[in-house]
Amino acid sequence: MRTSRSVLDHGRLGVAAVAAVVVLTPGGVPTTPSAAVSPTASVGGDERHYCTEDNLTYVRQGLIAWRRGIWSIHDMFAPDMVWRTEGSSVVAKEYRSKRQFLEEALTPFEARFTESDPFRPTRVRAMYCDNDTVIVVWDGRGTARDGRPYENTHAWFMKMRGGKVVETTSFSDSMAFDDLWKRVRPR
Repeated sequence: MRTSRSVLDHGRLGVAAVAAVVVLTPGGVPTTPSAAVSPTASVGGDERHYCTEDNLTYVRQGLIAWRRGIWSIHDMFAPDMVWRTEGSSVVAKEYRSKRQFLEEALTPFEARFTESDPFRPTRVRAMYCDNDTVIVVWDGRGTARDGRPYENTHAWFMKMRGGKVVETTSFSDSMAFDDLWKRVRPR
């Protein structure tokens, strides 16, 4: 691990983070660069909160299993999770529980895709860790029920506790999302 300041820019999405960097190979397999700073090193403040390899590994493995269709992303979320979808999309708001987020946003979103090609991650661009928060920037793709492909890039800032996501702030292209949401009826 190394500590760095990274700025990612994808269209209108700008993200700056001070983070420990995990470098991914083209196949999505993580590697760790020569360590200048331990992943458990403190950056000051509360010594109980630090970036852990366990959190990065959990999120990384979850995304890989989701991509392969052998695991549900739903299992990553704590029951009392808070999810904030930023921006101006039709689902942009704060969800106060896993159940609310699944019922009002994620399940209706997933139901807009074909069973043969559901929306899944296709590429992890970067993963970062800052204290107890894992930041992942990723691309996803699926085929909507109307036969048209849907692609979007996401940035998720996920606060972890006990191996589960307890709080997330998410960013994506809200215009692409709203087009899918309005154009395709859920099954």
